[in-house]
Order: sequence, then structure tokens, then C-alpha cells
Amino acid sequence: MTWETGFVTRAEIKRLAAQVVANISATASTDDILRLCVGIALAKDLVDSDLLSLLAEVGTRLGLSLVA
Repeated sequence: MTWETGFVTRAEIKRLAAQVVANISATASTDDILRLCVGIALAKDLVDSDLLSLLAEVGTRLGLSLVA
């Protein structure tokens, strides 16, 4: 996160997405993945647009469509 603006950088989103992918089990449901992403977003105090970026990045890495 850049402290000057409060916006999360693209590199930080990619790092968080890698963290999500590394921490899910092979049998995790889409709901489990969404809960983990929302939990990270809350813990990191992400804004809505950053959560959407995180969901899109995780979805891309897993081959899922997590955002419409």
C-alpha cells in the first residue's frame, strides 16, 4: 500500500492473490475462496475497487470467474 494515497499497488494485489492461492485447499469451494478474499480485504482495509482487483487476480490464477 502506498501510504501517501492509501491505494493498494498492483504489486500488492498480486502478492495478496498469491497468498490466497497458496492458502486454499484443492477442494475449496468458490464461497470459501470469496470468504478468504473478503477476509484479507477487511484485514488490509482495502477499498471496494481493490477487493475487485484482488478477486479478479485470484480468479485469473485459478481459472475462475469471481467477478462479473
